[in-house]
Order: sequence, then structure tokens, then C-alpha cells
Amino acid sequence: MLTPPADPTGSLPMTPRTPVSREHPATRQLVSAVDEALSKLQTKRITDHRIHQARRALKKARAALRVLRPALGERSYRLENVSLRDAGRHLSPLRDAKAALETFEALTTRFADRLKGFDLEPLKRALELELVSVRRTMRPPSVPVLACIDLIQIHRERSRGALPTGLTLDAMALKKIYRKGRKMFIAATQAGTPEALHEWRKQVKYLLNAVEAVQAELGRRAEKLLRRAGKIADLLGEDHDLAALMAIANGENAEPLADDAKQALAATVAHRRSKLQRRAVHHGDRAYKHKPGRFLHGLLEDASAET
Repeated sequence: MLTPPADPTGSLPMTPRTPVSREHPATRQLVSAVDEALSKLQTKRITDHRIHQARRALKKARAALRVLRPALGERSYRLENVSLRDAGRHLSPLRDAKAALETFEALTTRFADRLKGFDLEPLKRALELELVSVRRTMRPPSVPVLACIDLIQIHRERSRGALPTGLTLDAMALKKIYRKGRKMFIAATQAGTPEALHEWRKQVKYLLNAVEAVQAELGRRAEKLLRRAGKIADLLGEDHDLAALMAIANGENAEPLADDAKQALAATVAHRRSKLQRRAVHHGDRAYKHKPGRFLHGLLEDASAET
């Protein structure tokens, strides 16, 4: 079980860390997620869905690493995190191209009346062509996929020696993830830039995946947190995709749109993003209402009450 802090404010040191074996949930998630990513990529036929599943598995593996960070040590953590991060980046172009087209289609469907009469077909064709092009790069033998597999295998071989039985887990890992997410939430609400919002979303996903990794050791409050964090991640994910869509439309290499069409698209995107951001902040106020020490104390206190 995770060890609660000695003081609910988090100002006092944690009690001694508890032993963690390979059977710990975070360790199991790390190993199983890495194996899953490899299984999705080591196939003769690479589909969009398999790429998506592999990317998701790599994110779960990195989440487990964050939970195990105090036990692994900073050097080992950074080494393995960079390997898995870079592995995922080789698969990102397909996700980005697919998300851009799906975001365009969802937006033009949702706001069909608002966009009626404006010619957005040049942008749609460009997005379709980009997706076709990226899909070709993922066909076996695919350089990006092979590079991704190599990095995952390197991590797996190296981690066999980095995860011996008897590792320790520190509940401060969860506290640290929450603290950074709370900091990014405040920064995002103040700045409101796509970059700040995207960074907040990343931190929300980190918290979501980290809590999932040790959910078996936590109480019902963790379930509520997971639902709220998942909602925030979805809202900010759509917001990010809309910002990326406008960046494509405004890019130097973009298919030219008539001024009135581009203005209508920009206004519609701004309208939708404003609503998404308001809803995300609404949920964020609740998810991050406690200071880090109080958050962790409540989470673990709830877990203790159920054991």
C-alpha cells in the first residue's frame, strides 16, 4: 500500500517508503504496456487502430515510470522515460494527420449551418492527402515503426536490470504529479494560450494514467478523480486539435482558402474552443481545488478506510 504523508499539509517528510516487487500494480503496468506496444507494432499489417493502441500503451508505460520514479532513481527514470517518449514520437505523425481530418469533419458537421456557403473543400482535400501520405510511411517496412520498435526493445532489455525485486515506492510520486498539474492548471487559466492549455492537458493525462496504475491501492475517491481527469483530458484534447487545425489552415504550405471562408472557419473554431476551455476550467477547479499535501492525504485516507 502507498504510505501516507505524516502531515496532511505535506510539510513534513513522508514515512519510510514501502517495498515494491514486480507484482506491484505500477510495475505490472509498465511491463504489460511495453509488451502491448510491441505486440501492436510487430505485425505484417499496420493499421491506424494498431498505431493508436501502441501510442496509448506507451503513454501508460510512461505513467507507470512516473509512479516508480522515486524508487528507480532520477538517472534511470530519465533514461527510460526518454526512450519511451521518443518511441511514441515516431508514431505521432499518423495521429496528428488523422486527428486533423477528424477534427475538421466534426467541426463542419456540428456547425454546418454556421459554415454553410463557405468553400472549405481545399482544406479538406489537403488534410485527406496528408493522411494518405503519412499512412504510406507506416506501411511495412516502415522506418518510423521500426525505429519505434528498436527504442522499445532497448528499454525492455535495459529495464530488466533496473526493476529488481525490492524496489521502493514513494507516495510522493503521485503528489509531485498532482502538484505540477495544479501549477499548469493555474498557468493555463492565466495565459489561455494553446501552448499553456496543451501543457495542462499533458499533466492531466499524466495524473490520469498514474492514478490508474495504482488504482487497486486507492479508494473510491480515486474513481471520482479518474472520471474528472478523463473529462478534462477530452475537453482539452479537442481544444488542442482545433488549435492545430487552424495552424494548418494558416500555414505557409496550406491550400489557400478564400478570405471569407478562412474568417468563418477561424470564428467557428474560436467559438468552439471558448466553450471547451470554460468547461475544462470548471472541472479543473474541482480536480485541483486542494493543495498537493491535502490531495494526497485525502486520497490515501480514503484508501485506508476501505481496507
